[in-house]
Amino acid sequence: MEFLTSFEEQCESRQSVERLRSHPMYDRFIAKWSLPVYFQIRLQDIAGHMEKSLQHPWELCKRKSPYKTTLVATVDQCVRRCWQDGVFLTSLTHRFWKLTLQLLSRYNTWLTAVAGGQVTAIESSGLFLIFDYILTICLWFCRSLLRSRLRVMY
Repeated sequence: MEFLTSFEEQCESRQSVERLRSHPMYDRFIAKWSLPVYFQIRLQDIAGHMEKSLQHPWELCKRKSPYKTTLVATVDQCVRRCWQDGVFLTSLTHRFWKLTLQLLSRYNTWLTAVAGGQVTAIESSGLFLIFDYILTICLWFCRSLLRSRLRVMY
């Protein structure tokens, strides 16, 4: 947790850090800050937003967006949110990576259902935009976010 690391760096000596860590208030703070609970809250927020957008997948974007439908814009927003400052924690990298893959997999499952005729019909131009989006987001993610986060970790 970056906050604690930066706070501990303010201590003048190793002994000060040890005294800080042995203080009962420090233990209470750590006990209240549960990484699995934090991630679960983020997961529900991000995945819930995605699932909600799947209820109206053909709704056109009303705000300025490079995407035509709110579903595609929402997938992009959800993936970006996983890695956003203020959400992402280095110690949860594996979980945010898994969530990113799950979001893309959920989108792929929906897309497969559309292509298989299990969901309402889709225009061929719309299908092209979806495939274009998948390629764009994979390239964007691999090129910028993952590289920058790995640099910070190592």
